Amino acid sequence: MVYMITYDLHGGVPEDYTELLNAIKNFEHCPVNLQSSYLIKSDLSAEIIGNKLSKTTDKEFSLIVIEITNNASVVFPKRKDSETVKKFCDNHTVS
Repeated sequence: MVYMITYDLHGGVPEDYTELLNAIKNFEHCPVNLQSSYLIKSDLSAEIIGNKLSKTTDKEFSLIVIEITNNASVVFPKRKDSETVKKFCDNHTVS
């Protein structure tokens, strides 16, 4: 399953969240910079992923984990990596 993880560091600096960011990157993820969002592949549920990531820091942050189905749209106008994201989603989603 593919999940989108998006987060807000509540004014903190990324260095304060190194463990959180490393934990996200430990999942198989799409190698495209989406700012504060990641596409990952995991057999875990969204709830388990969220709980696991929330334990990586005591800093205040917001986190959303959403499963992406095969009914996803990928549009990055004027970006060359749009096809990379689409292929990642297409290769790892199920109906």
